[in-house]
Amino acid sequence: MLGGWPEGVNNTDTRARLARGDEIVEQVTRCFPPRPPGNGGATTSMTQYATPDASAALAEAQHRAELAEQRLSDMKAMLADMTAQRDDVKADRNRWRTQAEATQRLLSDATARAARPWWKRLAG
Repeated sequence: MLGGWPEGVNNTDTRARLARGDEIVEQVTRCFPPRPPGNGGATTSMTQYATPDASAALAEAQHRAELAEQRLSDMKAMLADMTAQRDDVKADRNRWRTQAEATQRLLSDATARAARPWWKRLAG
């Protein structure tokens, strides 16, 4: 340390900002008041800035989480139903395609037979 300042702090602007540290602490404590004394001075992240309505906010958050989980499970069930319906439609499509192809083959065979003149059809 050089002259009471941390090493590497030799800029006057930086020194001035460090000197205003009390001002920064004041601003932070205005936004986040320190925990009142009691509890033996022990601090935990949950109790340090707890406010009276924090439990209501926590209950609301838990309620919303439960609703979101319920909606997610409903959406998953709907997705499973839609997947089953899609598979059924695909199977129906494949059956119709097979039937259409068989009908097309029969029609093309009949057309090829009908293209022969009547005397060749009689003769065999």
